[in-house]
Amino acid sequence: MRAADRPRYFATLFAPAGSRPALFALYAFAAELGRLAARVREPLLGEIRLQWWQDQLSAIGQGAAAPTPLLRELAHAIGEHRLDPAALQGIVAARRLELYHEPGAEEAIRDEPEALLFRAAAGLLGASGGPLAEASSAAGGAYDKARQLARRAGSGTGGESDPSIIARAALDDLEAANRALAGVAPDALPAFLPLAAVRPIAARAGSGPPGDFAILARMTAAAATRRVGGRRRIGSALR
Repeated sequence: MRAADRPRYFATLFAPAGSRPALFALYAFAAELGRLAARVREPLLGEIRLQWWQDQLSAIGQGAAAPTPLLRELAHAIGEHRLDPAALQGIVAARRLELYHEPGAEEAIRDEPEALLFRAAAGLLGASGGPLAEASSAAGGAYDKARQLARRAGSGTGGESDPSIIARAALDDLEAANRALAGVAPDALPAFLPLAAVRPIAARAGSGPPGDFAILARMTAAAATRRVGGRRRIGSALR
């Protein structure tokens, strides 16, 4: 999970110790589905694998024994840490939809898995309510675009879209997320700390992602702002 999504790995270290295993399990699950969607060439093959995940999630939701370590961790997170099973099924459904669209598909389709992941992580930390849905949607857009930029820079390959256009859109989504986060409980901040990576990545669009230290420094500053400022500052801490 650390290699698959470093900002989320670092952000989880700022969460309460008791919540970290559940967050790591959630993010590892999302990373596995993301790899699956990126690897398969034929939608039907992806459907088969995603259906397996859907069936397993349904089974553990009904109390069946989990057959893999990751599913056992997810079952524990559902039972002990308020992880919403419907959120997991939603991520599966979003990845299924993604199988049938080209890489340049509508933003809403590309952003949905990330948006659902932000919302599930925040819910695990106790957040709920209307502002959470709005904040998660915008956060998903910002983070997905930032990851697009990081992947393009890391692979050395271009794309149909100008990196500067993607970067500007990522920053617009980040501002929208910050506004919505004003209404989200401060305890949910670790779920949104990955957004600390968006601005540094956007600033380096086309020239490689920022180093870990730059991202960790922004996360540390955001976490400190939360402790000082509380609810009113959760959004501004991530600008």
